[in-house]
Amino acid sequence: ALYEFALQNGPPDVRLQAIEGLADLGKPSKDLYTPLLDLVRNDVGQRAKALRLLGKVCPKELKETLPELIGLFQKRQDPSVEGELQRLFIQCGADAVNPLMEVIQKDKTGDVFKMHSIYNALSRIGAPALEPVVKLLDSDEKAHPKIALRILGGMGPVAKPAVPRVVRLLNDPALGAAALACLGSIGAGARSAAPDLARLVETAGLRFEKAYG
Repeated sequence: ALYEFALQNGPPDVRLQAIEGLADLGKPSKDLYTPLLDLVRNDVGQRAKALRLLGKVCPKELKETLPELIGLFQKRQDPSVEGELQRLFIQCGADAVNPLMEVIQKDKTGDVFKMHSIYNALSRIGAPALEPVVKLLDSDEKAHPKIALRILGGMGPVAKPAVPRVVRLLNDPALGAAALACLGSIGAGARSAAPDLARLVETAGLRFEKAYG
């Protein structure tokens, strides 16, 4: 009864404590979702804590909250809030892939700093994001292939199926360096690219010798 009273009448920090307490007592997440989402929406000071609690208390409701979470991300947020949003995107897993890819496709800036949380979330989600990220390599938008290489590199060995497609970019003047960095980050999963890398080094050596020998 005390928790219920605090939830209805307390200040934001007390309401958060009441929600956590009620969850520990077994109150269904669907009954806590609305007051928790209200704190996310309306209390900037408690937003990061409310988002953290949202992932803990209402995991079943996260999928339906994704559009609102992405909307929050697209507004200027405190770094702690961005960190919690990234964590929730990762927690949503495969359900978050298409909505996050839409954010990337609509962004025309290629601003790595601005989109860092989205890129990292997709890298951490891993295999479910692999196919749509590889498709981004063929985008007509200039910034997208480099973004895709960054995300694939962040996946590490999980991105092994993308190696043949990345190898094709090694001789691309605009993307070669990023493709090489991507393969390096994929690590052991990119061993199949070794012959192509050897040829690349040999070609570069011949060019150097021709120019300066």
